[in-house]
Amino acid sequence: IIVPVAAGGLGALTARLLSVKFGEALGQTFVVENRPGAGSNVGTSVVARATPDGYTLLVTSSAFVVNPGLYKQVPYDPFKDFAPVAELDTSPNVFIATKASGITSIKDLVARAKAKPDELSYASAGIGTTPHLAAELLKIAAGINITHIPYPGAGPAMQSILAGTVPLMCASLPGAHPSILNGTLTALAVTGPQRWYDMPD
Repeated sequence: IIVPVAAGGLGALTARLLSVKFGEALGQTFVVENRPGAGSNVGTSVVARATPDGYTLLVTSSAFVVNPGLYKQVPYDPFKDFAPVAELDTSPNVFIATKASGITSIKDLVARAKAKPDELSYASAGIGTTPHLAAELLKIAAGINITHIPYPGAGPAMQSILAGTVPLMCASLPGAHPSILNGTLTALAVTGPQRWYDMPD
């Protein structure tokens, strides 16, 4: 099972859970290999070139269909090179801030960015990921500029905000959820159509 992002993100976790259940059900060994790079294009191209014998699976994200519209050229055709098997999970993204930043809401974020242009930066799982695109949409809608710091996956980006290297991050909710609930990070907003059930604020 190829995961085209760094370990520590939702895709990697999903693949590892699947590998255990697949192994139990089929009596086979499943190996999960993270192949990050180029916004998931590297790992995805590995699977596109694999022998089409059913032994190589790809666990990917929306980047799979977004990247052909973002990059001039991608090393795969999402329609011809793959056979879809199942939608495994969905998740909203969440805007989060460090406690040290003092930012506790989107309103605070916008006000700070307008008062001190180019001072704030935010982490994401990489260029072209839905967290990156969500943050860029916020920048356009609010008329602000915050610097994007792309990481090779959600895991490294989360480590960066937890270490205080960056004050903000847009992330897939499952990876940020524990740090929000235990109070380490502050959730500013989720991108879904409604509030998340155990984070009503």
